[in-house]
This record gives sequence, structure tokens and C-alpha cells, in this order.
Amino acid sequence: GNEPPLPTSMDKAGLAPLASWLFLRALMHMPGLIRSWWSATTLDRASRAAFEAHIKLASPLVIRRELENALSSPALHSPPPAGSESTFTLKVLRSSGQIVLHYERDDLILEVEVTLPEDSYPLELARVECIRKEGGINEQLWRRWQLGLASLITASSSLLDACEAWRQGLDKHFAGIEVCPICYSVFASRGRLPDMQCGRCKKFFHSACMYKWFSTSHNTYCPLCKSDFAVRL
Repeated sequence: GNEPPLPTSMDKAGLAPLASWLFLRALMHMPGLIRSWWSATTLDRASRAAFEAHIKLASPLVIRRELENALSSPALHSPPPAGSESTFTLKVLRSSGQIVLHYERDDLILEVEVTLPEDSYPLELARVECIRKEGGINEQLWRRWQLGLASLITASSSLLDACEAWRQGLDKHFAGIEVCPICYSVFASRGRLPDMQCGRCKKFFHSACMYKWFSTSHNTYCPLCKSDFAVRL
């Protein structure tokens, strides 16, 4: 399997392997939480260097697990459900640590390349680039979709969960349902709809997403139009 084996020795000499095992498990199962802790914590230079060295060693294992999970997912490789108006496929490029997402609906075709940065994932965010778009996708709309996928990758427990949530967001967009441009989802935790509106671009955001944006970006501007955020409830 792709899970690290649990060290069997629990004496003093076995504490270091156990700590490394727990750290690797946390990176594999809670990458977003580790990334948030890293961006918020303050470490001295030696501790920071040691942590980054551990990440460099663990990153290939974390990336391999993400790619293997994507390869084994029946949901993303099975035919679309009956009545579905869109198709969504996923291609894994093991050698380069990339995933290519392909979404089609009517005359729209969108291909997106997600690159997991070698030696620094999940501390460094995955890179999201468009490699093909057809069917009248303007730059502003693509930017919203790009931000949505990047935000989902940041917040999700796995890359696969983020990709599936992104597909659902695209389907909801074409169904006429307004999604939160940050998490790219209609529903937040506890089923809340986007309820905070920017006074300039008029887009609605989940309040929890905006509070997180304010705290992590250390500013109060709208993530889309970059103007000072004016709240309308």
C-alpha cells in the first residue's frame, strides 16, 4: 500500500522513528492543516531549516500517495451518470507529478494542469494552469475557476477530493447556481449559502471563507476585484 509502516519499537530509541511516522501521516492526511500551521507559526532559523529538510524528504511520498489515489479512483474514471450533461476525466502524469483535468459540456472544453511542487509539497501550493479552453471561456471566468480549484486544493484533505468538488462546482455554475469564488462550492459547512457580498463586483462569498481570507492574507480587499471589501448582508 501507500501508507508508511508503523514503527514497532516504543522505547526511547524508537521515539524518533515514531515521530517521523506521525509527521508523515499528518502530511498525507491533513496537508491543508499542516500548511496553515506552517504559514501561521514562528520558528527560529534552525527549527525552520530542520522542518523544511523533513518536508523535502517526505514530499515525494506525499505526492506519490496523491497520484496513486487519483489513479485508483473509480468515480473519476467511470462513465458519467445517466442524464449528466458534462464529462470529467483525470489523467495522472507520474514522472512529472502532475494531474490533468478534462471537462466537457456542450461545446465547452477545458483542460487544466495541476502540478505538485517537488520537494516542497504540501507546504508550497499546487500550481494550476490552463492548457486548453474552448467554447467562449473568457479570462475573468477562467480566473474564477482557477482560484476555485487552487482554494479547494488548499482546503481539502486530498487532491482527489478537491478535483471532484471542483467538477461539482462547474456543474452548478452551468446549472445557474452561484458558487462562492473562494471555495468554489455552493454550500459551506452546515449547509450555509454564500451570504457576504462585495460592494463593487457584487459577488457573494461564504462568510467563513472571507474571514479565513482576511486572516491569512492580512488585508481586507476582495479576492476577485481587489477593492476594499464592503459587506452587504
